[in-house]
This record gives sequence, structure tokens and C-alpha cells, in this order.
Amino acid sequence: MALKCLGYSVELAQDQEEVLACLRSSKSEIAAVLLDIMMPNGDGIDTLREMKQELGDSAILCFMLGADAFMKLPEWYSWREMFGLCHFIVAARPGHPLLEDTDILPRELMLECQNRWVSGPRKLGGRPFGLVFLAPTILLDISATNIRACISSGKSARYLLPDATLDYISANRLYLEGQ
Repeated sequence: MALKCLGYSVELAQDQEEVLACLRSSKSEIAAVLLDIMMPNGDGIDTLREMKQELGDSAILCFMLGADAFMKLPEWYSWREMFGLCHFIVAARPGHPLLEDTDILPRELMLECQNRWVSGPRKLGGRPFGLVFLAPTILLDISATNIRACISSGKSARYLLPDATLDYISANRLYLEGQ
């Protein structure tokens, strides 16, 4: 995976229990944890709660999602609680108007984010949770939701993910229809 190529130690976990076991057994400081909101044996929000409890209130956790998913945040279970657990890094999607106009957010989300926007990722270090950074990204029309749907329907996700990630998903039978 890309992080290994950059010299990082990488631990893979396929569900909430494994994520928490990795946190507890780690002998070194953990620089980042990448989560999906949809996980077997728990979800991303439950895992965030557990991680915050395990790592302490001063731990800085960031939840990255696409602009399209961020727009639907008010539809999520306990979405407001997430602002007390982590920062949000919102990745732009091709053609998505959020880059130009944050006024298109649903009203309740716009009000929640009113004093939370930051202009750069370094500003997320000033507080342990509650900020939102709209990240400029290379605009490829790839989303985790579309990748899961592709895999679930038996279609190939090749070129959408690194081969090592696809191998892991295949070996662990993740995102298959009916699971």
C-alpha cells in the first residue's frame, strides 16, 4: 500500500474489534487510523467513540469523507456527536458545487459548521475535535460508496483501488452482497 511505500508501519483491521485490538497492542505511537463509516461488527461512529475513550480526549481524530457524503451527514445516526469526537476532512468531488459555495449545505449542517471551517490542515492541530477542512484533491470521480457497490454487485473495482487493497478485500470477502 502507499503508506508502506512511504515508510509507515501499517496494520490492517477488518472490523471494529480488530481496530481497537490494534490500538491497545500497539507498542509505538499511532500516526493515523483510516476508517470506513460502514464496518462489520460495529460502525465508524462506534469505533470513533471507542478510539476516543482508548486514546484520551486530547487525541486528534480526523474523519475523511467526500463532499457528496458530507452533504448527507444529517441523515447519519448520531451525526452531531461526531463533531465532539473528531475533525472532518471533506474531499471535493468532480463537479461538486461545495467547493465554490458552502451555502448549499442542508440548513442544519450549515448551522452546525458555521464556526468550524478552517483554511488548512495544520489548523486541525489546534483543537482535538470539531473542525471542518474542505480539502482540495485531485478530482477523480471515485468514492468509497461506489467502490463498495461495485464490489457488492460482482463488478471489478480494478484501477479504483491499489492492487494490495483489492487483494485484502477479496481475501477477507468484504462488501459482498448479503453481508
